[in-house]
Amino acid sequence: MIRNKGSFIVEELSEYVVFDLETTGLSPEYDEIIEFSACLVINNEIVSRYETLIKPEYGISPFIEELTGIRNDMLEDKPKIDEVLPSIYDFLKDKVLLGHNVHFDLNFLYDAFNKYLNLELNNDYVDLLRLTRKVYPEYKTHRLEFLSKELKTTNKPTHRALNDALTTYEIYELCKRFTKEKSITFSDLFQTSYLTVNDIKSTVNAEEDHILNGEIFVFTGTLEKMDRKSAWELVVKNGGDIADGVSKKVNYLVLGNGDYHQRLKGGKSNKMKKAEDLILKGNDLQIISENVFYDMIYLYDNK
Repeated sequence: MIRNKGSFIVEELSEYVVFDLETTGLSPEYDEIIEFSACLVINNEIVSRYETLIKPEYGISPFIEELTGIRNDMLEDKPKIDEVLPSIYDFLKDKVLLGHNVHFDLNFLYDAFNKYLNLELNNDYVDLLRLTRKVYPEYKTHRLEFLSKELKTTNKPTHRALNDALTTYEIYELCKRFTKEKSITFSDLFQTSYLTVNDIKSTVNAEEDHILNGEIFVFTGTLEKMDRKSAWELVVKNGGDIADGVSKKVNYLVLGNGDYHQRLKGGKSNKMKKAEDLILKGNDLQIISENVFYDMIYLYDNK
């Protein structure tokens, strides 16, 4: 679906809401939110917090239980999504939203607000993933766990919403401090040609800001909207690469929509089982549906 979301902000903010979700998967179409946490930041300091577990319509898979530590029995007496959305909406209000790889979480919230409240989530936002690619271009990856380790943050990501939100907040504030010391702004870093934090002239082309850039994809199952070759070409066009099988080097396993739906019913291919095993071992790999892949393309082609 086409979402009328806000704009990506490239300025140093002192007031914003940092948030994170835990979900049963990465597809707003097929998966559900099971935890929401957010912190209101004013004058660079956290002044209030909001967090809640959410009871899903369907049970959590053993994979998600092991990944997050959130068990089905923990959610039995928790509110359902339609019961908590009004208070979540009130907490976010018109604030700029900060998250890591935030478009996944924004899509879940946008669709939930649209479905249950008949409202659009059109807050402007900051994506820490995109930002840190510019601030720390020398890093081999910009996943939250790696950033936390490299920057020695006090908070550590744990696949729980509050911890991940607090880690995101801490890294964002470190980014502001670092660029200030280098006398450069976030806006400077997102120019087509700019001085990096190391004062080296960039030769970056427009593709390097794309979320697919540098990422390795594996496709499995039957795609509904294009053939496999066309999907491969989209990845390569936007700076990504293709692999035949799942390994530690792969960042995304893309399932055809039908296969993703079957996964929810317990029907898992060998590629899916291997991917889940690698994720639980801490590898930077995500399992997404075909439609989520298209969302990634649309987001950056229409930013």
